[in-house]
Amino acid sequence: MLVVNNFYEFSWTSVSRTNSLTMMSSQQRFFSPCLFSSQYTIGGKFMCTLTAMHKTPIPTTSSRPATCNCGWRKKVKIVGGEDTEVNEFPSMAALVDKFTYDAFCGASIISEMYSLTAAHCLLRKKPSDLGLLVGDHILSTGNDTDAATLYKISDFIMHLEYDSNTQVNDIAIVKTVKPIEFSLEVGPVCLPFRHTWMDFFAETVTAVGWGFTDFSGNKSDTLQKVDLSVVANSYCASELPDPVTDQQICTYAPDKDACLSDSGGPLFWEDDEARKLNLVGIISYGIGCATDKPSVNTRVTAYLAWILSETTGNPWLKLAASDYFECVFLQMLFIALNRKK
Repeated sequence: MLVVNNFYEFSWTSVSRTNSLTMMSSQQRFFSPCLFSSQYTIGGKFMCTLTAMHKTPIPTTSSRPATCNCGWRKKVKIVGGEDTEVNEFPSMAALVDKFTYDAFCGASIISEMYSLTAAHCLLRKKPSDLGLLVGDHILSTGNDTDAATLYKISDFIMHLEYDSNTQVNDIAIVKTVKPIEFSLEVGPVCLPFRHTWMDFFAETVTAVGWGFTDFSGNKSDTLQKVDLSVVANSYCASELPDPVTDQQICTYAPDKDACLSDSGGPLFWEDDEARKLNLVGIISYGIGCATDKPSVNTRVTAYLAWILSETTGNPWLKLAASDYFECVFLQMLFIALNRKK
């Protein structure tokens, strides 16, 4: 999706011809070009350029629109991991039991009202018994960051087809009573609408959480991060007793892993082009911690439609979703037209 002002010209060049499109955009500032190649060609290359033509200068000091901003990373023990910088991951949150004050599961902020977590974290729980902790770093202190805030939870939605035996569809949405206040230290992660075609095989993802630093050890008081590699689902299935579906994504790294109480937390993947963090996985389960077996996570790209159907009133999600579904529709239409030839 491209944000534009006033006038823009979009042109693309293929082997056979050059096409150009000049349009005016005075109120709608978003343009989503979708290019698809014919399934009957043997392949080729294309090049596209976008040139903005402003009649009047656009101020460069204005702040970026809040409705189109996500996935920023503030740069200034998961097993084998390391401490994060304070508020390095603004979308990181934790589910807190109001009776024990225990941050027992992780979560990821996706909008002012909604966060994603694992469904198994909410088994035998009531919304009134929980809080959503955002902006924290060291759980036991109150002076490491001014951003730490605990929000009451009004409701949560577990996936209706969640299977507690196999952990398939291990995803849930948490809604807060009041909107989460965004800042440089607290804000939403990007949902991977632009990357639904990727399986993320061999990509590096970052797991984040306050979970145990060892299967038989203690929980980390300081937020931890660890880089893991995405492995093929076929390999993952061959190593584990339970089936692994396309709705799951597996990770592995020697002597590194998520562990107990990291469940529900994020697998972040950074888009090299946009430099934004995307939530591609939700930590689900593994056999022990940092063993020679891969861990299984919920694949977020498989649940984008479900997330949208269960959340309301968020302009950024609507904007990202309209861009995503428009491209999907155009691709389906393109394929259907080519089949008629």
